[in-house]
Amino acid sequence: DSSTSVVNRKLENSSGLGLIVGKFRLPTIAHMELIKTALSSSPKVLLALVDTAKKGLTFNERKEILSQSFPGKLLITKVDSANLSRILKAFKGKITKLFCGTDALPAYQKQIDEFNAQYQTNISVHELERSEDDDVSATQVEKAIKTKDFDTFSRLASPLLKAYWDHLVTVIH
Repeated sequence: DSSTSVVNRKLENSSGLGLIVGKFRLPTIAHMELIKTALSSSPKVLLALVDTAKKGLTFNERKEILSQSFPGKLLITKVDSANLSRILKAFKGKITKLFCGTDALPAYQKQIDEFNAQYQTNISVHELERSEDDDVSATQVEKAIKTKDFDTFSRLASPLLKAYWDHLVTVIH
């Protein structure tokens, strides 16, 4: 994958890289908090952006929003799935932390434990806890778009996503 090799060249010999894996189909304020948390404890963060065929933003639009939200702080690579083992092998020895939301924690922890055992690595998993009343999700943003509820959309969406409102209303229905 050329995207992987380009990012690996940018990383050179660095280690201590944080990893976030996700679709970020409709970037939300919760996604932004996850990235801020990762950046506060890792010198560099790799965002493995899963390419998705779902209606919404293209890979390049999502990459642009996330890059502009954290200028110069994120390395973004395109992946075809959230298969952690494949991603971790592509960035051997560079990733030391994985950041994820509560919803992904059990599955990711299991994959990381297996990877650590198989490859004698020591990658740790860091959870961004979601509160019980947290209704911030791409699903809620999508629902707001479908019902043309701009107020809810504005409250939940990443600030840079707001520029895409008209486009999203036409592609998500």
